[in-house]
Amino acid sequence: MKKPIILMLMTALVISMLAACSSGSEGSNAGGSSAEPSDTGSEQVELRYMIWDTNQQPAYQQIIDEFEKENPDIKVTMQVTPWSNYWDKLNTEIAGGTAPDVFWNYIPYVASFASKNALLDIAPYIEQDHVDLSKFNESLLEGFADGEKRYAIPKDWDTMGLFYNMDALKAAGIEEFPESLEFNTEDGGSFVEFLQKLTIDRNGKRAGEEGFDPNNIQQHGFMFIDRGQISSGHLAGFAASNGATVLQDSKLALDDKLQDTFSFLYDLVYKYNVHPSYTDIQTSGSDGKFFSGQVAVWMQGSWMMKPIQDGASFEWGIAPMPEGPEGRVVRVNGLGDTIYAKTEHPEAAWKFASYIASPKGQDILGETGSVFPGNADSIDKFVEFYKGIGIDPSIFVEQYNGGTTLSPAHANQNEWESIFVKYSSLSLSGEMDPVEAMKKIQEEGDAIAPGQ
Repeated sequence: MKKPIILMLMTALVISMLAACSSGSEGSNAGGSSAEPSDTGSEQVELRYMIWDTNQQPAYQQIIDEFEKENPDIKVTMQVTPWSNYWDKLNTEIAGGTAPDVFWNYIPYVASFASKNALLDIAPYIEQDHVDLSKFNESLLEGFADGEKRYAIPKDWDTMGLFYNMDALKAAGIEEFPESLEFNTEDGGSFVEFLQKLTIDRNGKRAGEEGFDPNNIQQHGFMFIDRGQISSGHLAGFAASNGATVLQDSKLALDDKLQDTFSFLYDLVYKYNVHPSYTDIQTSGSDGKFFSGQVAVWMQGSWMMKPIQDGASFEWGIAPMPEGPEGRVVRVNGLGDTIYAKTEHPEAAWKFASYIASPKGQDILGETGSVFPGNADSIDKFVEFYKGIGIDPSIFVEQYNGGTTLSPAHANQNEWESIFVKYSSLSLSGEMDPVEAMKKIQEEGDAIAPGQ
């Protein structure tokens, strides 16, 4: 009789121990959050990653697949939200405390999100993991930093260049694009002289010639407006090349050099007659004007190489931006993967974001031709991809390695950019003097700067 009793007691003890273990496991999840990979590693962490470009989605899915192979305790779900409502959605989710763990960020918006305490400072992680930042562009690193704080590693970049219609050049007796062009705000320089040769009225007269009719232009020499809407970024490179700055501490850095630069852009339309009015561009569209031969030279970003190859029915090429009084300084931009400050999984989010900026992630971006990688060691892979499809992107790399400046960034970026677009559009449509336009931008823009 004793053996069955002992056996029963031992069985009860085992059941009790198992129940206690089970109860302890449930208790660790009482808060509803998954354990971090640095904890037990027994549960899978889920991250939400938001981007806006469907064209780059395959490359990022490849990165995610490779990342998950190396980190089976982390699951990444990619969400693609179109650019047209990306920022509205992101701002709404940040306000509601439901933002993605990791999301694409654009330098002009960093200050705005940082002022809302929405971004995680990754400087401690960079120091902890000994990330080599010397491989990345100084301007872009600066754009994602605020003092000692750092919010992203620039994972990619783009910059501006001059796309030209070679047929239009040959028709003007120009056999190849000039090696070096310069502009100044007094008489336009060799840049304007060149553009005047490419600007033709309906009677075949070129800008600057006697009898030229500025009211009936068939082909303009130049266009710097993208997607039918002006941006403060269009002003940034010209301003820096003229020794000016657009914004300083979220206020318009309006001095003679900045005013002269903006007035120069106005003069391209109304004094030199080499650029269509803003109203004209909105009616026809930037792409339509270039592809139809109504514009000979289009200032555009490196992201337009493939679309222009697909859309142009003429021979075309890429040239560097003109030099200004302070040399050639081009607007450069880059994206970074920022981490939501309130993410429940900061360690896992950093592990994923840093993987994209690592040589493995950067090589995938380059090899697939998705975008210029931020890491200098991976750029050649992107160049090789594009040369393989008949496009030489070397001009952009050369400029990227030269003088660069960032697009203006304001602590209230959406509101400030709307003010800039409103008054610069009126000016370039001939409805407002450029001096008055800049005064209005300063008056209304400075009023929404922090501390005002």
